[in-house]
Amino acid sequence: MNFLDKLLAASRQHNSLLCVGLDPEQERLPAVLRDLPLEQAIIRFCHAIIEATTPYVCAFKPNSAFFEVLGLRGMYVFQEVIRAIPAHIPVIIDAKRGDLGNTARNYAATVFDIYGCDAVTVNPYLGYDSVAPFLAYRDKGVILLCRTSNPSARDFQDLRIPGDDDQERYLSTGTCYHSHYLSYHAHSYSRRRCPGWRSSSLCPRRCRCPWRASDSCSFTLDPVCWQWQRFCKHGRG
Repeated sequence: MNFLDKLLAASRQHNSLLCVGLDPEQERLPAVLRDLPLEQAIIRFCHAIIEATTPYVCAFKPNSAFFEVLGLRGMYVFQEVIRAIPAHIPVIIDAKRGDLGNTARNYAATVFDIYGCDAVTVNPYLGYDSVAPFLAYRDKGVILLCRTSNPSARDFQDLRIPGDDDQERYLSTGTCYHSHYLSYHAHSYSRRRCPGWRSSSLCPRRCRCPWRASDSCSFTLDPVCWQWQRFCKHGRG
């Protein structure tokens, strides 16, 4: 089952659009766990969250940084946490990877081949070739970083740049690949562009959110009805 099908199935089964993050900060662990070895405390903490929230979620999103900081044992802890997530619920690794060539290929292999996760967050600001190794995994999800919430994001992401139609756009929406899309499928991504793919338009549901045409068709989250739909430049797919 590919990522989108798995996500939809979990969402429908639990009647939920909730994605629960797993970001275990050492300093904020419950007092009852602080006498345990740190690795064991984090495993128990995450297991408790997973057990308590499983009936209400459509996905879990562990942040790799909170496990990598533990060193070699952190990778063991990370795997133990992932194993505790029920098989029918997708796992999205929040890693925001972004690099070139063999580095990006190894990042993708780690997430999908070693850890067996369903999706990953990726930083697309280095361009298409930094995203391509992730898109090569046709059944996995690739969630692209677009506009971040940190205070200094405006230093670069709010810069205005000229577009092909002589209209200015913000960098955060002008340079990402179809920034309105939350997820790509490799089989729907092609270097061949739809006619007029560079032009701005309105969402097909006329919700006034900017969107960009896909490279033929791609999946996107309908901002009006909050359902996964398939759109293309020439209408609903």
